[in-house]
Amino acid sequence: MTTLSDLDLSELVALGVGWREGSTIDGGRVGITNDVAERFRAIAVNHLEALANRTPKAFSPEADLEPREEYFVADVAELGEDEPITNLLDGLELRDPISLRDLPNRSLLFYAFVFPQQATFLRKLNPYQTAQTARGSRVWTSLGDTLTEIRDPLFAFDSKVDLVITAEEILISNATAFELLFKEENYFMLHIDNWVQAISGYLPLSSGSCQLLIEGCRTNTRLRRRLESIHRRGHLRDVPISAIHTHAEEQGLDPSRFIQNVELDLQNASIEDVLKLLNEDLFIGPFSGTQFAIDRKSQR
Repeated sequence: MTTLSDLDLSELVALGVGWREGSTIDGGRVGITNDVAERFRAIAVNHLEALANRTPKAFSPEADLEPREEYFVADVAELGEDEPITNLLDGLELRDPISLRDLPNRSLLFYAFVFPQQATFLRKLNPYQTAQTARGSRVWTSLGDTLTEIRDPLFAFDSKVDLVITAEEILISNATAFELLFKEENYFMLHIDNWVQAISGYLPLSSGSCQLLIEGCRTNTRLRRRLESIHRRGHLRDVPISAIHTHAEEQGLDPSRFIQNVELDLQNASIEDVLKLLNEDLFIGPFSGTQFAIDRKSQR
């Protein structure tokens, strides 16, 4: 696990920006002065100090995050070698700075303070204010002896950090930013097949059920989240199919709809109900007897 106090932010800091270019991410390094670099360094240092007073917890796609009290920790290896954002920022400090004409005339996706061999502090925010994105009918000026119109693009940065990426981990203060940047459709398309295959290694699935599960999760966000959670937790590894049968009955489900010949058979089943059952998202209120389904939960 990353030890925050071991990160050395005293050396070079580079500013990276990124934007969407078709189905991938493009971007580069923006040159900065020493004064601006020190402002960015202070933001990064302050963020590490804030994290030191919060509780780390393992990332879960279904858990809520209390940003003032905790942060998520995810394994950076989960992103894969072809992840476009980390590839863009790797070795950023060695690249020539981009010029004004290299920037798109539209919103940027993120900016990042890169401390080589230490950490990257990433913010999912558009800092780039062009004539099209910011001005509209307004006239932007600066005041010296007289008002002078500002024609060059403006960059504006706040003091927040959404993610810290180290060599081993991602420290997540904003789970929405993490999912929007790193867990889009391409991420899930690459992983769904592997998750289903891994789960089928210990949970008996009938012929054709694996493909039904893959196809369902490719088109439904809620199914994907539950499938990922089942894979991450691995809590079904030693659970016999008889226990799943019993639990289904306890939750008011008809197990004959999805358990056939001592296997899970999704041919005539509600995949969403089955994944809710397997992910322990169903329960009955002990006082009211009311059936509930949970969309978000955190482990105590």
